[in-house]
Amino acid sequence: MRSSIGLVTALVPVIGYASATEIARAALETGRPVADLVLEAGLLDEAHLRTLLSPESMTTPHRATPTGTIPVVHDPATESGEMAHLTIDDPGSTV
Repeated sequence: MRSSIGLVTALVPVIGYASATEIARAALETGRPVADLVLEAGLLDEAHLRTLLSPESMTTPHRATPTGTIPVVHDPATESGEMAHLTIDDPGSTV
């Protein structure tokens, strides 16, 4: 799983499209695992990367942000049981 090039898709909202593209390119060129390249580049620490690439994170709801979505990481210390809603203004919207 750590070597699948598709993993980079789950990282785009956090590391950005440009960084994800570079990681994907390097993984394809070298055959090295995406996770290893992300760690080497210092884009994420191992704990955050492990959380983002966990099956739970990739199959649970995400919260909207102005630049995309970010996985909802549950923290029992701050968990209120409510989903946060963020309205994103679309200048082209007629609603």
